[in-house]
Amino acid sequence: MYFSSLCRSLGIPARTAGGFQLFTDSFRGHFWAEFYLPNYGWVPAEASVAQLALYPYDLTAEQRRTFIGYFFANQDSMRCVVQKDTDIPLIPQADSLPLLSLAIQVPTVEYSIPNGEIPGNVFLEYWSMECQRID
Repeated sequence: MYFSSLCRSLGIPARTAGGFQLFTDSFRGHFWAEFYLPNYGWVPAEASVAQLALYPYDLTAEQRRTFIGYFFANQDSMRCVVQKDTDIPLIPQADSLPLLSLAIQVPTVEYSIPNGEIPGNVFLEYWSMECQRID
C-alpha cells in the first residue's frame, strides 16, 4: 500500500492487489502493488517478497539483484489473486459490514451475523482453498 501511495503522489496510477501467496507449504494472505503504464497495462511491483533476498548470507550480490529484479514487473506462480484496489473506498458505500475490513476488497463481501460471531471464525469454518500445479 505504501508503494501504491508513493506512485499516486507522483501522479502514477497505482493500486494495491491482494490474495494468497504460497509460503513454506501453506497459503498466507499477502498484498502487493501494481502501477499502470499507458499502452502497456498494469505492472506488478512486489517489494515485500523481494526483500527476502537481503537475509541469506550465502547469496552473491548478483544473485540478490537478480532475485529483487525479478519481483519488479513479474508475478511468481505461487499466488492466488483475489482482489484489486484493496485500499480504495467502496462506491457505493456498503449497506452492511465488509467481511474483511482491514482491506476494502473489490469485489467485496458484506455480512450480517445476528449472533455476534467473529467473521474470521465464520470464514474459516465455511471456506477452504486448495492449490494444484497446472503444467
